[in-house]
Order: sequence, then C-alpha cells, then structure tokens
Amino acid sequence: MMPRALDPLIVEKLAAFARRWRRLLFLRGVCGGVITLLGAMTLVAVADWLFLLADEVRLGLSVAGYVGTAAVVWFTCLRWLVKPPGPRELARLIEKARPELREDLLSAVELSEAKSDARWDSETFRALLQESVVERLRDIEMDGILPAKLIAFWLRTAVAVVAVCGALLVIPKLGYDRLLLRALAPMANVERVSRNQIRLVEPAALDQFQPQGDNLAIVVEVTGPDPGKVLLETFARGRSSERSTMPPVSGRQFATTVILGAEPLEFRIRAGDGMTKRLTLQSRPRPHVAKFDKTFNFPAYTRRAPRHALEENGDLSELEGTEVELRLQVNQPVKAADLQVESKGKTNLITLARAGTNATQLVALVPIRDVATYRVRLVAAETGFENKFSPQYEIRPVPDLVPRVGIDSPKQDFIAPPEEVVLLQGSASDDVGLAKVSQLVQVNDGPWSELPLAADCGTNVVVAPRWDLLKFAVTPGDRVSTKLVAVDLKGNRGESATLRVVISSAGMDTQRLRALDGKQKLQDALAAARKAADELRKSLTFENAVKLRSADEVTRKQMLAGATTALEDVARQVNNGFEQVLETLKNARPGRDSADLASVGRALSEVKHSLLTVAHANLESLMQGPPDALDRTAVTAAVQDVQRLADASAVIEQAGNDLLASDRADAIAENLDYLAREQQKMNARAAAEGATDPDAWERLARREGGAAKETQAAEAVLQELKQQLTKSLAERTSRLVDNLKSHRANLERALVAPKAGKELLPSAQAMQRGVESAGAELRSMDRELAMRADKGREELNKFAGASAAKLDKVRAELEQLAAVERAAAEMTRRGQDAAQAQAR
Repeated sequence: MMPRALDPLIVEKLAAFARRWRRLLFLRGVCGGVITLLGAMTLVAVADWLFLLADEVRLGLSVAGYVGTAAVVWFTCLRWLVKPPGPRELARLIEKARPELREDLLSAVELSEAKSDARWDSETFRALLQESVVERLRDIEMDGILPAKLIAFWLRTAVAVVAVCGALLVIPKLGYDRLLLRALAPMANVERVSRNQIRLVEPAALDQFQPQGDNLAIVVEVTGPDPGKVLLETFARGRSSERSTMPPVSGRQFATTVILGAEPLEFRIRAGDGMTKRLTLQSRPRPHVAKFDKTFNFPAYTRRAPRHALEENGDLSELEGTEVELRLQVNQPVKAADLQVESKGKTNLITLARAGTNATQLVALVPIRDVATYRVRLVAAETGFENKFSPQYEIRPVPDLVPRVGIDSPKQDFIAPPEEVVLLQGSASDDVGLAKVSQLVQVNDGPWSELPLAADCGTNVVVAPRWDLLKFAVTPGDRVSTKLVAVDLKGNRGESATLRVVISSAGMDTQRLRALDGKQKLQDALAAARKAADELRKSLTFENAVKLRSADEVTRKQMLAGATTALEDVARQVNNGFEQVLETLKNARPGRDSADLASVGRALSEVKHSLLTVAHANLESLMQGPPDALDRTAVTAAVQDVQRLADASAVIEQAGNDLLASDRADAIAENLDYLAREQQKMNARAAAEGATDPDAWERLARREGGAAKETQAAEAVLQELKQQLTKSLAERTSRLVDNLKSHRANLERALVAPKAGKELLPSAQAMQRGVESAGAELRSMDRELAMRADKGREELNKFAGASAAKLDKVRAELEQLAAVERAAAEMTRRGQDAAQAQAR
C-alpha cells in the first residue's frame, strides 16, 4: 500500500524551520570566524609589534590564525551545513523545541515516507494524525522556535571584537592598520610598525631606472632610539637573502653601496626595531659599443685597396694619412653620440651619425694623422644614461718608414785594380712600396753619379749589378765610394752604408799594411810601459833605500807613495800593451808575424804576473813595515825587483822596435820590387805599342799616375822606418827617400804636361830605375835589420822562459791566469803551424 503524502503545511513548516536553522548557523559561523580571525590576527599583530619576527615566523603565526579561524567556522557552522538534516531530523528538532508536538510530528513524517503491509496499516489513522499535527503547527512561527537569542552571544562578541578593532584602527599613532594588515597578509609588502623610523634618502626616486653595473649608493636616515646596527637586506631570485652592515656617514644617516646587475634589486633596511617594506630598483644597462666595424682607406700614393676589420677593440693603428670609416654597433638606441678626440692637449669632437635606419649603428670618419686618444660618448634614448665608463682608445699613426737598403756583398772596404769588375749584391725593402733603387758612385771628392738599378719593385728587391771600375777612369791611389739608394712611393729616401774601394795595384798587401799600423800602436804602448818603468826606477833607487830605512814613518810613506803610483802606471801600460797584442793578432799574417806578436804577448804576461806582482808585494811590505826601522834585506830586494822590472820593459821595447823595423822594411821592399816590375812591363808595352796604338800612351799615363801615388806612400813608410833605425841606417834611408822623391817629382811634371804622349816614356823609365835602385838598397838594409830582429826574438824567448820557470815556483796560482791570457793570444793568432806551437 502506498504511503499517504505529507500535508503541504507540514512540508512548508519543515522548510521554514530549515531555512531559519541554516541562517542562524551561518550567522554563528560568521561571528565565530570574525571573532577568531580578528582575535588571532590581533595577537599576531601584538607579537609583531613587540618582537622583531622573522618573515617565516610571522607567516607561521598568521597561518595558525587562519587555521584556527577555519576550525571555528567548521565546528560552529560548516560541518552542519555540509550535510543538512532531512525531514525526520527537522521534525525531531521542532519537537525538541515544542514538546506538545513530541512523537506526533515525527510520526507523521515517518508514516508519510514508510511502506507497510496493508493488513497492519490504516489510511484513516494517517490522515487523522496529519490533521492533528497540522492543527497544532498552523499557529507556530519558526522565529519563536529558533529565536535570535540562540546566537546572541556570538553576535555580541563579534560586534565587540569588531568595535575594539575599529577603535584601534582610528588611533593614528598606534599603527594598528599596518599591524593588522601585516598579520592578515604576511606576504604583503608592508612596512613594520616600530619606534625607529627609516627614511630612504638615496636613491630619491625608486620609480626611475638605475644604471646597470654601477655602484649605487643607498643612504637612509634613522630616527627614534639608537638603532645600534643598520642592515641592508637584499633578496635575489633563487637564493636566500643577504645582509650587510651600513656604516654611519653623518649624524643619523647610514650608507652603503651595491652593484646593480641585470635583475631588479629588491631590498629592505633594518634599523633597531624598524624594518622597511621591500623596495625594488629597476636597472637598465648603460649604452656601450659592442663592435667596431673599421674600414681603412689608405692614402692614394700607397696604391692599396681598403682594408676592413670587425673588432671589439676601438684602437686605430694604421699608416699615417689613412682615413677610417668607423661604424659602431651599440647595445641600445641613443639620442646623442660623438667621439672625444684628445691630441696635443686639445679636445676635438667628431659627431657620430646614425647609419641609415638602424638606430643602433653609428658612423663617423676618423683621420689617422697625429698620435691621439679618443672616447666614445653615448647618451641612451630611453634612460638618458651616459657611458661614463667608456674606455680610452688609441689613435696611432704608423709612419711611412724610410726604405731599408744595404750592400750585402762585399761586406767591407777593399782594394781593387783600376780595371776590376766588382760584383755588388744588395737588397732593399720598404713597409709600403719601393719606387726605385739606384747605385751612387763617387771618385775621390768628386760629385756623386747615379746608376739606376730597379723601379716599381714592390716592397722587397734584390739587386746585383756588375760594377765596372774602368768606366770611371780611376787610377791606382784613387778612392772610390759607392752606396745604394732606395726611394719609396711617398718619396722617402734611404741610403746604405758607404763602401769604399782603394784603387791600387795587385802587389800591395793591404792585410800586411793594417798589421803594420797595429804593430806601431803596440810599439807605442811598449814605449809607454818602458817610460813608466824608468820613472819607477828613479823613484826607488839604492840611494833612496838608505834614506828610506832611516826616515820616520810619515816620510817613508810619502816616498813609497810615489813609487806605488809609478808601479800602478807601469801595470796600466803593460795591460794596454797586452790588449794591443790581441788586437794586432787579428790582422797579422800567419807564420812569423803572428809568432813574433805571440812572443811579445808572452813576455808582457810574464812581466805582469811575475815582476809586477813581486814588486807590488815588496812595496806593500815596505809600506806596512814596523815604524821604527825597516829590514835591510827587504829594502834591497824591493830596489832590485824594481830594477829588474825596468830592465825587462826596456828589453821588450827594444825587441819590439827591432821586430817592427824589420817587418816594415821587408814590407816596403816587397812593394818597391813589385812596383819596379810593373813599371818595367808598362814601359816595355808602351814602347812596343806606342807607334800603332794611340791609347797606349793614355794607359801608360794612368798606370804611371798610380805608380806615383804608390811611390809617395812608400816614401811615407820609409820616413816612419827612419825613426826606428840607428844613425847610419837612418842616413842611408834619408838618401833613399830623397832619390825616390826626385824621380817621382820628374814623373809628376811629365804627367801634368799639356800633351803627355811619348814624351812621358823617358820620365817613366827613369822612375823605374829609381824604384829598382831603392829596392836594392832597402834589401841590403833589410838583411841587417833581420839580424837585429832575430836577436830581439831571442831576448823575448829567453826572458819569457826564465820568468816562467820562476813563476812556477813562486806564484803557481798566477801562472794559471797568465796561461789564460797566453791562450787568448795564441787562439787569436792564425795559421800557426805545429812546430811553432811546440816551441811555445
């Protein structure tokens, strides 16, 4: 049997009760939530005011307040509203409020829902029950069943809490609004309420962009109690906050600096119990040049194509006179740009213009003329920032260097016959390009003549001209100078070192002549050493020795001081002589010449390390002897050692003089013999060809002109030789020189005659006979000089050998030093044969 439907009035009353119940529950939940939330957040605010809480702690307290509020709302409201009561629960609640309806209203609701067996159910009973319930419900109002007083406590408490909070909010100095806001929204960026007040002085405007990469000053002013320590706390994305102390700068102001990166800078200031909200600075990069696009346009004379370079560095270094098209790639659009060029104490501005429509590309023309520096000044269009950290770049003009040119072969001056063809080899180079290379030639002091060799030859060239001396009509005795000249494309001129050629006959031994010059310098050094040794002998004689032994200490030291000075002079001159031996050996001929120099060197070395050492030791002993008297044996030994030193210096000088005289006489005799043979050939050829060859007399004149100069040179050597000879030999040499001068003068008069032809032959033949006679006379003298030279060699070898034996016994360690010096002399000597080495 189907249940009877519930009466509409009952349904309406149940619905009204449900609505009233839900409304009261909702109000109770709201009141509970308001009470709990404001109470909890107020407590959090009080804690925040009393204590300097960390952000995490403050967040935890706020979350706890929200959780408590949610729990209160849940238990007072939501848990009932989530699962609302059905008709039976509503009927039971109504019956609880109105006992007169007990069991009837619930029964009516249950009978309207239940299905039962027809045998045990009665429709009439159901109807009567519902009618009875309806009659009793008709006059019942739900406000009476569920009055507002049921939630009056909640309402009054909520109103009281709201009123208290409202009162706290209107107190301006309390700062309850910020405290409550920081509690309600712990993550909100709200400044803390504190006794210490923090004012940001710099930067003044936080909404303006700051330059990226700069050191930004942050200055704050703190009022209130002494803050103690002021901290700057910064926050970076993905990292924990960092704190740094801000030192005081003046009064109550504190400052520090931070470097701005690409990311915005978020920070706050802590001072005492004060803490600002989080502040944010936005940064933008300063304008700067990312790339330098350089196009170098070279001067026209160089004939070079433009060169392009893309670099990160702005230095400009290129050939002087080059103009650079400089394109700058900047990192952002700019509203102003120029180049500030500093040169010679002045500043010039070169405006940078935009390259077409590209706002980040600037262009200017920069000349490379003077040494200068420049900076790029940029002003950003968006921020107005300048590139105040712009580096300084260099403008360095590279000068067009003077061409480099040199003669590679021959490497030194030389002597050549008039008809010689010299194979020159040279090279030239230039940093830009060579216009031409030429050879310049000068005969004696005449003008320079130019011989073109190469033109438009690039940056490097090798020249190898065949230089025919015959074309310059030179004669023996002439001096010919030549050099290479290179001119570059700009017109710069470079010259090589001058190579000099002495025109002479093949019989003149230039190496021997250079060795004679060196030997003369050596002989001068030996004479100076002998002179110094004589002065030493005069300062310490046997007569002085007697006075020395009886003199007081002051007088004795005065007498010995002169001897010591003289001894030092001897040592200095001996050293000079030994150094000259080494220098002369470089140009000495192998064989006897180098052997003689080595003997002189050994003798000087023995003097230095034997006699000089002993003499110095004796003088030192006398100088430092007892003040009352000197030992007679020591004084005698000192005088004898000085005498031996002076005698040895004289022996070495005389031996050197004899060796030099013999060598000089032998050299000039060889030259005279060669000159006589050449003249005999020239005269015979001219006599035979003069009748048929018109040029024969011209050739004879050129050769005789050279012979006259060679004869004059021989005369000068003979005059030097005369100074070294005995009186009888010097007189013979004077007659020989006078005879040569007479024949040479006759020949020179014939050479300068207006028409020197066959009339020249008698004078030339007379000159030939004079030279032959002089050569024979000199050979006779040379034999006597050779005997004196042999005697000098014996003296040198005898002296060096005896001194060496003594030195081995007395001064073994000094012998090692002497051996080193001897080795230096022997190594310099060339062409030494095994027999000479064994003799030493």
